[in-house]
Amino acid sequence: MLIVLFSCEIVSLAPDHRVKCWHMWLLLLWQIYDQANRYPYIRRLRNKIVLIQDVIFKGKRSLEWADVEAYLKQFVGEVYTVEKTADLVYIGKDLPDEYTHSNYTMILKGANAKAKANAVQGLPEIIEIATHKAHKDNWKEKHSKDAKYGWYKYMSRFALPVFDSSGEIERYNIFQVVMIVRHAEDGKMYLYDMMDIKKETSNLFQS
Repeated sequence: MLIVLFSCEIVSLAPDHRVKCWHMWLLLLWQIYDQANRYPYIRRLRNKIVLIQDVIFKGKRSLEWADVEAYLKQFVGEVYTVEKTADLVYIGKDLPDEYTHSNYTMILKGANAKAKANAVQGLPEIIEIATHKAHKDNWKEKHSKDAKYGWYKYMSRFALPVFDSSGEIERYNIFQVVMIVRHAEDGKMYLYDMMDIKKETSNLFQS
């Protein structure tokens, strides 16, 4: 069964620039038809997705997280707005190290490790399209200043390309991610890490 979805909002990341636009995508969804709930993926796929056009961090055995850390440093000092809540999320000096050396990062393997590493290419957009904001008080003494007013979680989504034998993109794998944001003593909210990366069962197919 072939389902054609129009105007599925995608945040497209070109190699040299980023631009928001509306695309028409062909989504090949096998064995999802259910008489009690027709086309269950359509509503979910209408949400925004950050489309990343390349896989720049890769390795057959392990990723070079030092390269990811260096890449992240370009964002330090920047601030991005979560469109749904108008929250300002700052990128602090602690992010590159925490993102690449957290306990969560250290246990990642395979596709999820590659997904987290390459998600940094779309960091601004992943923040901007985030949803499902939730707050949690801080109970750890070591974060009494940098997360004095607690922690926030947001959900976001991005897609990474899968290449065929000729090097052309044949589809995109979609991932969900939880953004961890700390509310610091200075009253600002800072991105702390991205966790709980999960690959979705649906794919975006190149049109």
